[in-house]
Amino acid sequence: MIKLIVADCAPSVYAVVQAAFPGTEFQIFTFSDGRRMIAELEAIQPDVILLNLFLESKDGYDVCRFLNNQEQFKNIPLFLLRGAFERVDEERLGELEYRELIEEPFDSSGLLRKVRETLRGDFDPQTLPEEPVPAEELSIGVELEGRIQNLIAKQVRESEDRIMERLKARDLESLKKEE
Repeated sequence: MIKLIVADCAPSVYAVVQAAFPGTEFQIFTFSDGRRMIAELEAIQPDVILLNLFLESKDGYDVCRFLNNQEQFKNIPLFLLRGAFERVDEERLGELEYRELIEEPFDSSGLLRKVRETLRGDFDPQTLPEEPVPAEELSIGVELEGRIQNLIAKQVRESEDRIMERLKARDLESLKKEE
Protein backbone atom coordinates (compact mmCIF):
# COMPACT_ATOMS: atom_id res chain seq x y z
CA MET A 1 0.00 0.00 0.00
CA ILE A 2 1.28 3.48 -0.93
CA LYS A 3 1.65 5.80 2.05
CA LEU A 4 0.59 9.34 1.16
CA ILE A 5 0.94 12.35 3.46
CA VAL A 6 -1.38 15.28 2.82
CA ALA A 7 -0.33 18.36 4.80
CA ASP A 8 -2.85 21.17 4.36
CA CYS A 9 -5.01 23.37 6.62
CA ALA A 10 -8.13 22.97 4.46
CA PRO A 11 -10.39 20.01 5.28
CA SER A 12 -11.78 20.25 1.74
CA VAL A 13 -8.37 19.25 0.36
CA TYR A 14 -8.41 16.11 2.53
CA ALA A 15 -11.89 15.25 1.30
CA VAL A 16 -10.92 15.69 -2.36
CA VAL A 17 -7.75 13.61 -1.98
CA GLN A 18 -9.54 10.85 -0.07
CA ALA A 19 -12.24 10.72 -2.76
CA ALA A 20 -9.74 10.65 -5.64
CA PHE A 21 -7.08 8.35 -4.23
CA PRO A 22 -8.40 4.76 -3.90
CA GLY A 23 -8.25 3.41 -0.36
CA THR A 24 -7.23 0.03 -1.72
CA GLU A 25 -4.08 1.56 -3.17
CA PHE A 26 -3.29 4.51 -0.86
CA GLN A 27 -3.07 4.89 2.89
CA ILE A 28 -3.58 8.61 3.56
CA PHE A 29 -2.17 10.50 6.54
CA THR A 30 -3.38 14.08 7.07
CA PHE A 31 -1.74 16.97 8.89
CA SER A 32 -2.47 20.68 9.27
CA ASP A 33 0.58 21.29 11.46
CA GLY A 34 4.09 21.21 9.98
CA ARG A 35 5.81 20.34 13.27
CA ARG A 36 3.48 17.40 13.90
CA MET A 37 4.03 16.13 10.36
CA ILE A 38 7.81 16.20 10.84
CA ALA A 39 7.44 14.39 14.17
CA GLU A 40 5.43 11.58 12.49
CA LEU A 41 7.63 11.12 9.38
CA GLU A 42 9.85 8.43 10.87
CA ALA A 43 6.88 6.31 11.95
CA ILE A 44 4.95 6.72 8.68
CA GLN A 45 7.79 6.38 6.15
CA PRO A 46 5.72 7.99 3.35
CA ASP A 47 6.07 7.14 -0.33
CA VAL A 48 4.81 10.54 -1.49
CA ILE A 49 3.93 13.89 0.13
CA LEU A 50 1.44 16.61 -0.81
CA LEU A 51 2.53 19.68 1.15
CA ASN A 52 0.81 23.04 1.31
CA LEU A 53 3.16 26.01 1.64
CA PHE A 54 1.00 27.49 4.40
CA LEU A 55 0.67 25.28 7.49
CA GLU A 56 0.26 25.86 11.20
CA SER A 57 3.37 26.14 13.47
CA LYS A 58 5.91 25.34 10.72
CA ASP A 59 5.11 26.39 7.17
CA GLY A 60 5.52 24.27 4.05
CA TYR A 61 8.70 26.08 3.00
CA ASP A 62 10.42 25.04 6.25
CA VAL A 63 9.01 21.51 6.12
CA CYS A 64 10.21 21.13 2.53
CA ARG A 65 13.66 22.45 3.43
CA PHE A 66 13.78 19.94 6.32
CA LEU A 67 12.84 17.09 3.96
CA ASN A 68 15.42 18.20 1.38
CA ASN A 69 18.18 18.18 4.02
CA GLN A 70 17.41 14.78 5.56
CA GLU A 71 19.05 11.83 3.85
CA GLN A 72 16.18 9.43 4.66
CA PHE A 73 13.50 11.82 3.33
CA LYS A 74 15.09 13.81 0.50
CA ASN A 75 14.14 11.32 -2.23
CA ILE A 76 10.46 11.14 -1.32
CA PRO A 77 8.41 12.65 -4.18
CA LEU A 78 7.08 15.97 -2.91
CA PHE A 79 4.31 18.02 -4.50
CA LEU A 80 3.81 21.51 -3.12
CA LEU A 81 0.28 22.91 -2.88
CA ARG A 82 -0.84 26.52 -2.69
CA GLY A 83 -4.20 28.21 -2.54
CA ALA A 84 -5.26 30.23 -5.57
CA PHE A 85 -4.97 33.49 -3.63
CA GLU A 86 -1.96 32.65 -1.47
CA ARG A 87 1.21 34.61 -2.20
CA VAL A 88 4.23 32.52 -3.02
CA ASP A 89 7.63 33.63 -1.74
CA GLU A 90 9.58 33.03 -4.96
CA GLU A 91 12.95 33.46 -3.23
CA ARG A 92 12.21 30.80 -0.59
CA LEU A 93 10.58 28.57 -3.20
CA GLY A 94 13.67 28.77 -5.42
CA GLU A 95 15.78 27.19 -2.67
CA LEU A 96 13.62 24.07 -2.46
CA GLU A 97 13.56 20.77 -4.33
CA TYR A 98 10.11 19.42 -5.23
CA ARG A 99 8.29 17.79 -8.16
CA GLU A 100 5.70 20.44 -8.90
CA LEU A 101 3.84 23.38 -7.38
CA ILE A 102 0.11 22.73 -7.75
CA GLU A 103 -2.50 25.42 -7.31
CA GLU A 104 -5.68 24.67 -5.37
CA PRO A 105 -8.34 23.92 -6.31
CA PHE A 106 -6.71 21.21 -8.37
CA ASP A 107 -7.94 18.54 -10.74
CA SER A 108 -8.04 15.52 -8.42
CA SER A 109 -7.82 12.92 -11.19
CA GLY A 110 -4.89 14.83 -12.73
CA LEU A 111 -3.15 14.88 -9.37
CA LEU A 112 -3.72 11.15 -8.94
CA ARG A 113 -2.24 10.56 -12.41
CA LYS A 114 0.84 12.70 -11.58
CA VAL A 115 1.41 10.86 -8.31
CA ARG A 116 1.11 7.45 -9.99
CA GLU A 117 3.45 8.50 -12.83
CA THR A 118 5.98 9.80 -10.32
CA LEU A 119 5.91 6.61 -8.30
CA ARG A 120 6.35 4.53 -11.48
CA GLY A 121 9.22 6.76 -12.57
CA ASP A 122 7.27 8.14 -15.55
CA PHE A 123 7.35 11.71 -14.29
CA ASP A 124 9.57 13.27 -16.96
CA PRO A 125 7.20 15.20 -19.25
CA GLN A 126 9.81 15.17 -22.01
CA THR A 127 9.41 11.43 -22.63
CA LEU A 128 7.51 10.13 -25.62
CA PRO A 129 4.03 8.68 -25.14
CA GLU A 130 3.68 4.95 -24.68
CA GLU A 131 3.74 2.72 -27.72
CA PRO A 132 0.23 1.71 -28.78
CA VAL A 133 -0.89 -1.68 -27.52
CA PRO A 134 -1.11 -4.20 -30.39
CA ALA A 135 -4.70 -5.04 -31.34
CA GLU A 136 -4.24 -8.74 -30.55
CA GLU A 137 -3.40 -7.84 -26.93
CA LEU A 138 -6.65 -5.88 -26.68
CA SER A 139 -8.72 -8.70 -28.15
CA ILE A 140 -11.34 -10.15 -25.83
CA GLY A 141 -11.63 -13.31 -27.85
CA VAL A 142 -13.56 -14.05 -31.02
CA GLU A 143 -16.30 -16.01 -29.27
CA LEU A 144 -16.96 -13.38 -26.60
CA GLU A 145 -16.80 -10.58 -29.16
CA GLY A 146 -19.40 -12.40 -31.32
CA ARG A 147 -21.69 -12.90 -28.33
CA ILE A 148 -21.46 -9.21 -27.46
CA GLN A 149 -22.24 -8.19 -31.04
CA ASN A 150 -25.25 -10.54 -31.11
CA LEU A 151 -26.52 -9.15 -27.81
CA ILE A 152 -26.22 -5.58 -29.07
CA ALA A 153 -27.97 -6.46 -32.34
CA LYS A 154 -30.82 -8.11 -30.38
CA GLN A 155 -31.22 -5.03 -28.18
CA VAL A 156 -31.28 -2.76 -31.24
CA ARG A 157 -33.99 -4.94 -32.91
CA GLU A 158 -36.08 -4.93 -29.72
CA SER A 159 -35.78 -1.13 -29.47
CA GLU A 160 -36.77 -0.74 -33.12
CA ASP A 161 -39.80 -3.01 -32.56
CA ARG A 162 -40.94 -0.96 -29.54
CA ILE A 163 -40.60 2.25 -31.53
CA MET A 164 -42.60 0.81 -34.43
CA GLU A 165 -45.37 -0.34 -32.03
CA ARG A 166 -45.60 3.16 -30.55
CA LEU A 167 -45.74 4.76 -33.99
CA LYS A 168 -48.49 2.37 -35.11
CA ALA A 169 -50.49 3.05 -31.93
CA ARG A 170 -50.12 6.80 -32.46
CA ASP A 171 -51.19 6.51 -36.09
CA LEU A 172 -54.27 4.47 -35.10
CA GLU A 173 -55.25 7.12 -32.54
CA SER A 174 -54.86 9.81 -35.21
CA LEU A 175 -57.12 7.88 -37.60
CA LYS A 176 -59.77 7.36 -34.93
CA LYS A 177 -59.80 11.07 -34.12
CA GLU A 178 -60.25 11.95 -37.80
CA GLU A 179 -63.32 9.65 -38.11
